[in-house]
Amino acid sequence: MKGGEEEGFAAHHQVYATASHDLHDVDTHTKVASKGDRILLCYPMLPQGNDSVHMRMKTVHPVTCALAYHWVQVYDGERTENTVLNFAFVP
Repeated sequence: MKGGEEEGFAAHHQVYATASHDLHDVDTHTKVASKGDRILLCYPMLPQGNDSVHMRMKTVHPVTCALAYHWVQVYDGERTENTVLNFAFVP
């Protein structure tokens, strides 16, 4: 693949994971998942300056079926710990 094609290709990949901590939207600080929830994450992974990593979490409203994306921290570089675990291609 050439140039930005890898980024476009990666943007179509998704994985399931389990939140090992409560997860919050990095922009709004709104809680979007509780510890133990099974979540859907979308690539790409974005490294941050403090060695943390962010990914987009995809959510669906339980009544309206509206889809939303939230940037969440999947690795905390300051604490050197994963905030999500048990990655898989199936729920």
